[in-house]
Amino acid sequence: MGRCGSVCGAVTGGLMAIGIKCGTNEPPSKSAEKSTHAYKLAETFFRQFQKQNGSVTCRDLIGLDLSDPTQLKKARDERVFDKECSPLLKSAIEILISLDLDTV
Repeated sequence: MGRCGSVCGAVTGGLMAIGIKCGTNEPPSKSAEKSTHAYKLAETFFRQFQKQNGSVTCRDLIGLDLSDPTQLKKARDERVFDKECSPLLKSAIEILISLDLDTV
């Protein structure tokens, strides 16, 4: 996210999708069950992604620190976004599908 080398954008997007599909805008006192379900799905997604890919951190996943202009250039020159990020996005999507977000 934002070339900071922190949490992978595919992970962040997956968590956002869970929140949009399963979360709530109601106060916790009125939505405890729904909130608990969304939190469990988010944790499962996060842990499965971490297990499948070895990390949830961009810097660890692609082996480069995109906040460093030299390493960002290297990532672009070596097409790291196509080679590394596309499979990570696919992994995130497959995990989301396996979670069956329609069972709320």
